[in-house]
Amino acid sequence: MRFIVGLIILMFPMKCSSESNLQSNQMRIYTRLMWKTTPLCSNSKENSSIFSRSFLPREGADDRNHLKNCAVECQISIETCFAFQVRVMLNDAGLYDVSCYHFNNLPDGLYKNLAGDCFLYLAEKPTYIKVTSVGFFELIPGIQHPILNDDIQGMNQYCGIFPSNRGVNVFQFNIQNYSVYNFYNFDVTLNAYNALRMMNFFKSTVNGTIIIGETCDEAASNMGNIIPYLKSINLDMSSLQYRKKWLFVWQQGAYEKTLSIIDNNSKVPLSKEFVLCNTARNKSDWTGFTPRVIF
Repeated sequence: MRFIVGLIILMFPMKCSSESNLQSNQMRIYTRLMWKTTPLCSNSKENSSIFSRSFLPREGADDRNHLKNCAVECQISIETCFAFQVRVMLNDAGLYDVSCYHFNNLPDGLYKNLAGDCFLYLAEKPTYIKVTSVGFFELIPGIQHPILNDDIQGMNQYCGIFPSNRGVNVFQFNIQNYSVYNFYNFDVTLNAYNALRMMNFFKSTVNGTIIIGETCDEAASNMGNIIPYLKSINLDMSSLQYRKKWLFVWQQGAYEKTLSIIDNNSKVPLSKEFVLCNTARNKSDWTGFTPRVIF
């Protein structure tokens, strides 16, 4: 089966609602969602089924027209269509079923599609980050664990044996150029004052500020006084155990978008991969920031 990668570029008249305020002709570039070289797909139920075709022979399923047609329907849709997905499945009869879905946002339920039987495209180019937290029991003398993957532009910071960034570490993230800046370390194990510093840091950020956070060695100590505040901004870490792991993606003023993950059980570093995208037409509009975790 042929696989289609890269970009799809379409130019033709668009059907527009009065709210969309789009030009009558517009070029839209669709980018395939991939983690490095592995395709990503979504199992989200928040979609619109556009078409489905069943019991197709192999040559029918291989036809690029299915992907093109799904893209065209997304382009001309009078509803918001931010992403589309085409899935090609082999059925019990040895023939192929093809389906096309539209999404009005960056879909959730993202996973790595190792089978290569579906194609998910976005109307914007996202960025991909890998965040790693390391507990005390995973620390090895002489080993420095990267906090963020090397693919993202920004400062390189590492977690290692104390005093290498012990506690809670945060980056600020620029949604306009997909880069990180202003790294901060809060060694809450050292004293409760650093926990208060962290709380004041969050309070002082302006609306729209995006924070990427992770922990190194130990981050549960001396946090009791600020737990109520952290809960109020959807960063509840009250279940974090001594010398375990926590990571998060958070935006000031949009707490419902928070992605926060705690690992009290495993004895390996906690690493999660995220897709970050600004779905707003105006790229300076911070409300369009959408984070998704890859499962």
